[in-house]
This record gives sequence, structure tokens and C-alpha cells, in this order.
Amino acid sequence: MRRYTVQPHVADIRLYLEATTPEELFTVSVEGLAYVLAGNSCQFLHRENTYTLSHPIHLSSVDQTSLLI
Repeated sequence: MRRYTVQPHVADIRLYLEATTPEELFTVSVEGLAYVLAGNSCQFLHRENTYTLSHPIHLSSVDQTSLLI
């Protein structure tokens, strides 16, 4: 299960993320960010397997929090 909620913040926007795996956490963070940036107009988030371009990336960090940021 993964989900996000947008929460108020004094100086910015706060996303509260829930996920069961690190992969889901990254996915839901991108969905939440797209929601905020597009004002809930990103229709592609609700379609499955409609992406036409993909490219593998490899990232590393000292910890998972830094990697997500």
C-alpha cells in the first residue's frame, strides 16, 4: 500500500508519505510531488503502463532519507 497526503506547513508544502517498500516510497513521493506541481491535473498518474520512455538510473547516498531528498 502506498499513499500520500498534502499537509499545511508554515513556509512550504509538506507531503506525508506511506509505503511498504523503499521502491513504493520513491514512487509515492513522485506522485505527491506531481500532484503539488500540477495542481492535481496530472492525469497520467491514474493510468497503468502508459509510459513510453524509461531509463534506468543508479543513485547512492549515506542513508535512505538523504537519497529521497
